[in-house]
Amino acid sequence: MKRTTVIAIVLAGVVIAVVAIVFGGSSMPRDPMNGTTRFDIPTQDPMLVVEGEPRYQAYCASCHGTDLRGTAVGPSLLSVIYQPGHHPDDAYVLAAARGVPAHHWNFGDMPPIPNLAQADMTRIIAFIREHQRIQGFEAYPP
Repeated sequence: MKRTTVIAIVLAGVVIAVVAIVFGGSSMPRDPMNGTTRFDIPTQDPMLVVEGEPRYQAYCASCHGTDLRGTAVGPSLLSVIYQPGHHPDDAYVLAAARGVPAHHWNFGDMPPIPNLAQADMTRIIAFIREHQRIQGFEAYPP
């Protein structure tokens, strides 16, 4: 077999594997109890999680749901779209600071959240990540 053919076959296999992982293929680890997608999210600092919950409820829950599962005006943060490899922690910080134009969903643009301190965002992210770690992720689109 020619070297270029072998390289093309290997690259095609890599592309197929990546697409399967990103879009919910069988290569993704699944929780045997509920079938949700799992990623290796480290356990969060328990104090940050506890302190993050009231901040999340105050700043985020009206759109993203008290249980992170979304509302009629905002998406679920348990969607696989929000896993750390696609939306790292910095993406949450930027979204809160600058807002986000609609790009994954039809909910409309997310406005910036004024006066949200970095320390508050650190706690909110810990709260979100811990729930993602425990509950796993939902398929996209829902």
